Amino acid sequence: KEHDLVVHANNQLQLRARELESNIGSYDSVANKSSLTIFSLQKDIKEKQDQILELQSRIRTHMEDRETSERKTDNLY
Repeated sequence: KEHDLVVHANNQLQLRARELESNIGSYDSVANKSSLTIFSLQKDIKEKQDQILELQSRIRTHMEDRETSERKTDNLY
């Protein structure tokens, strides 16, 4: 009877060990997906920052052109 208890306890420990190993695999998968998501978001942020800088530059150029045009118009009158 004691042998049966030891075998049963051993089986329970083996099942629990398999569960924990499976959980580790799941956690690794989630961690990898999270890292990929973070990398992707960082890349998107960089692209958006570059777009913002480009738009700011274009706005500055447009404003300068407009001011130049207004000065020329003012000088005509």
